[in-house]
Amino acid sequence: MPQAPAPRILAVALAGLTLSISGCLLQADYSIKITTGDNVVMEVPVTSTTMLNTGDEAMKVVNFRFVPLSKDQQKAMGYLFEVDFLGGNRPTSIVVDDVSDQPILNVIEDPAPKLFNSVHWVGTSKPYNPADEHMNWVSSLDNGVRVFRFTVKMKDGTTHVLRLPILMPANTKMIFRAELGIK
Repeated sequence: MPQAPAPRILAVALAGLTLSISGCLLQADYSIKITTGDNVVMEVPVTSTTMLNTGDEAMKVVNFRFVPLSKDQQKAMGYLFEVDFLGGNRPTSIVVDDVSDQPILNVIEDPAPKLFNSVHWVGTSKPYNPADEHMNWVSSLDNGVRVFRFTVKMKDGTTHVLRLPILMPANTKMIFRAELGIK
């Protein structure tokens, strides 16, 4: 059986090595361009860590969750947000609005925020039942993006505005519909 010339074997080996290394390093970079209900155009990266990149020099959103709640003995859902305040910054008021669409919906209004460990704020919305306009987005069958705007007034007189985009895949909405008893 004839042997392949050494340069050909070397070329094949190098090509395989290059492909295996670059295959691990090459990752697609996708984003969705959206316009919020308050007319802000955003490029939202399609990644599981979008939320962790929402912050500035004064504060950072560290957690977001949809939480099952009950309202008048009915199934309902609410929103939970956690924010850390950096560099000694302290909030005097926090407002969270859903600016995904029109109309803009208020989710949380905290005129006297209490911090845990002097840096950590946790805010929970009231419970929303399936008929509430805060839950309309659950009924759509397609993928979507929810955007929450944080307007935070600080003790030093400054106001910080952050927008938190949350990717909402259609299959996740299906789980929420089941949780809420929506068919």
